[in-house]
Amino acid sequence: MMRRRSADPTTELPYIDKLLNESESADPQKAFDCFNQLCELGCDREILGWCLAWYSSNELKLGNGQVLNIHSLDSWEAALEPSDGGPPITRDELDQIAKRARKVLCDIRRIAGTPLIRHLVTRGIITSPDLLSSLFIPSGIFQGLIRLPTLLSKFGPRNKPDRSSALAKVCLHIKESTGRWHDERLAEIVNALTYDQNQDEPTSAQSLKQWRKRHGLIDKKGTRKAKK
Repeated sequence: MMRRRSADPTTELPYIDKLLNESESADPQKAFDCFNQLCELGCDREILGWCLAWYSSNELKLGNGQVLNIHSLDSWEAALEPSDGGPPITRDELDQIAKRARKVLCDIRRIAGTPLIRHLVTRGIITSPDLLSSLFIPSGIFQGLIRLPTLLSKFGPRNKPDRSSALAKVCLHIKESTGRWHDERLAEIVNALTYDQNQDEPTSAQSLKQWRKRHGLIDKKGTRKAKK
């Protein structure tokens, strides 16, 4: 039976060693060797270990027992989890919220200029910052709510921004420390660390290279590559 691994970067071993030792991949030793080779080539063991742990971990356990989702923008459930502990907000709910915000804004503009509301404002019964206290209703009010469906389609979990940012830091550290990207070695490590995270397909050196290209992590023309 496969264990569900939740790495804890706050425990006694803040390096990748522990995560690789717990990996249930076919050849975790090969991944461990690749990690050690990168360190021998110039990578800082602690920095590389922390970056990889941050990339591969799903949860962070705090001293008070609270569990934080490290990659909170990488799934819709986590990204739309309310702070009150209730169930995640659905995308259909967000569409309805946007529609209600748009209607409320129209209603405010309609009622704000009526004689009754202006009378209440004059008598000081309705005062600032109440939206009815002014005839001028800022056009930007509620725009965040109104634009939510569009913003989510652009910035939502589809592109896995948290995990992508963590992987970018790993790639940059390897490149800056060794002079090369070492996609083959990194692919072995990534596969071992994410073996039980339902990957669509194993990470390969080629897929890492393509991922780097999409994210602008490529060698500049004329850059001299370091030897292996």
